[in-house]
Amino acid sequence: MAEGSFDSQVPFSLSTAVDGKLEKKVQANVEALLSQLKQGQKGTLTIKLELSRIPDTTTMIKISAGVKAGFPEEKMTGTGQMTGDFKLKVDKPREKVAQLTLADKPAANQEE
Repeated sequence: MAEGSFDSQVPFSLSTAVDGKLEKKVQANVEALLSQLKQGQKGTLTIKLELSRIPDTTTMIKISAGVKAGFPEEKMTGTGQMTGDFKLKVDKPREKVAQLTLADKPAANQEE
């Protein structure tokens, strides 16, 4: 866009910013966020706009935009105790926690 050519310009909005790409990104992120929300959960959508004057021009502004969706996280808390040598000790889990492995290998004493 050349400085001073107002004949093909429209007012700034999400649907016109960055050639309409910002509105499309917002809509896509809203759909993705809503598809993952469960009852009672919250998500966030952050739209970041950065406006800066373009050097050596009198009226031109650079518009940088970004959209970030914050998907729900499961929050957990626990307690631990610090030892004298700065290690952290926690209570044993009440249930045996299965550890994830990359590949299941049969035990040495089991036949396939």
